[in-house]
Amino acid sequence: MTLQAQILSEVQALVRERGTALIWISHDLSVVAGLADRIAVMYAGRIVEHGTVDQVLDHPQHPYTQGLIGSLPSANRRGTRLRQISGMAPRLLDMPAGCAFAPRCPRASATCLTARPESSHPRPDAPDHEVRCHHPGAPTPTQPEAHTASEARA
Repeated sequence: MTLQAQILSEVQALVRERGTALIWISHDLSVVAGLADRIAVMYAGRIVEHGTVDQVLDHPQHPYTQGLIGSLPSANRRGTRLRQISGMAPRLLDMPAGCAFAPRCPRASATCLTARPESSHPRPDAPDHEVRCHHPGAPTPTQPEAHTASEARA
């Protein structure tokens, strides 16, 4: 067991013993997938998608979430290059008028450039899965398929 795993296990035990909640902030989706019940994905300081771990990682609706999951290393794709999200994150002091992810998004439209997306529930079977995107849904043909939560947990 690694030192990281030991620390995470101890923290989880404390949370259970004390009956408290804990907010994990991490770029490591594989760690979050194994620890959390719910997940919120942030881009440029804003939550763009949130729901249960399985909802967000198995059925990502926001293109940024899909890009993050698609860039995870996987034992199923050994020897292949990791996928990247093109472009650069915006400067927080010079945010675009519309969706902050629009300059990097393969689904961006004129609306995305001018209007900040509101929170919506694009999946009727998951009313607590929220996304802030004008064009939520499955990856476009130019986007690679994302991994699943089970692969993220591996």
